[in-house]
Amino acid sequence: MRTFAASAASVALVALNGPVSAQDFTINSGYALASAYMEYGRVVGQPRASFQGYSEIVASGFYLGASFASLRDGPDRLESTIYAGFRNSVGALGYDLGYFRDFYNKTGNCCGEVTLAVGYEAPHGMSFGSELTYEHTNRYYAASVSAGYDFSNTYGVSAEFGRVEDSHNFWNLGVTVTPMAQTAIDLRYHDSSGDKGRLVGTLSYDFSLR
Repeated sequence: MRTFAASAASVALVALNGPVSAQDFTINSGYALASAYMEYGRVVGQPRASFQGYSEIVASGFYLGASFASLRDGPDRLESTIYAGFRNSVGALGYDLGYFRDFYNKTGNCCGEVTLAVGYEAPHGMSFGSELTYEHTNRYYAASVSAGYDFSNTYGVSAEFGRVEDSHNFWNLGVTVTPMAQTAIDLRYHDSSGDKGRLVGTLSYDFSLR
């Protein structure tokens, strides 16, 4: 599983920063409070508010980071993730290849997944994305496609549809508002085959330390 920060799924990937160079070196961090922790259209554990955060070092497109998410799933109350990978952009096309490993405060080392995400920033505020994930511990694939439209620098909508192999379809539709720099409010409806849909609100703050 991955928190809001580490996930490259959907159109968030296409907030491109241009091609990487040998001089690039940044430290990115962020925090978020979500009304529920969602993965593939379903609530993780009990439907409770989740505090999440991440910090990563990025140099010449390569990144190394760690993230966390509070949850209530059986005996576990905290999910921690370490991740690494490479992201870059060529013109309006961005890509991200990463590996994620999850740990829990009670049940310990859980599982790992490899993810490839691609995004395209089209003209006139449109953006498109896709993601393919292989969870090698339990041996299943998940794939999704997404699209978004920015009405302005402060307001946009996006949607995602995907499937988890031998399990279920999932989708989400939402609006994101950026009332001030580095701060975003996302209101999104998540649903999946066989489960009840859920409206989830997320307040997030992202910043660079360097």
